[in-house]
Amino acid sequence: MKNIIIVFKSKTEVFEFCDLMNARGATTVTVGTPREARIGCGISAKTDARNLSLAISVLNENNFGGFFGIYSVVSVGGRTSKTKIM
Repeated sequence: MKNIIIVFKSKTEVFEFCDLMNARGATTVTVGTPREARIGCGISAKTDARNLSLAISVLNENNFGGFFGIYSVVSVGGRTSKTKIM
């Protein structure tokens, strides 16, 4: 399964982003921030990778000054890899 993690420096922005994504029908939840980010408030937003273009639209349409990056997360056979994509 492929997911994306959207990292912010502010918990308020994480929750706002999740609300906006969920309002558009893209199930988005909060998760722990990946270590690779080395920044943030400790929680991030997670959604299916198929929602990447919607996530970028939501980011562009709103003033998320604390946005840090988007990571691709792939889990296969119990192993998880994370790669910064934006």
